[in-house]
Amino acid sequence: MIEETVNYRIGTNVHCKVCKDQKIFVSGPILTKISDPDGLRYLVLKCPSPACGQVKTYEENELEIH
Repeated sequence: MIEETVNYRIGTNVHCKVCKDQKIFVSGPILTKISDPDGLRYLVLKCPSPACGQVKTYEENELEIH
């Protein structure tokens, strides 16, 4: 995998895969990993909810990008 930093704008978010209620907001420069065979970007994100706090991998196309 290749690593690349992508600059996401304020408001970019995804719902937590575990608790499903909490949105994870992504903004500013974030390190992503690009897979060689499919060319997709992956982000490792942590749910901000104290009750959840799970760390999961998300494909960039799962994000609501602003």
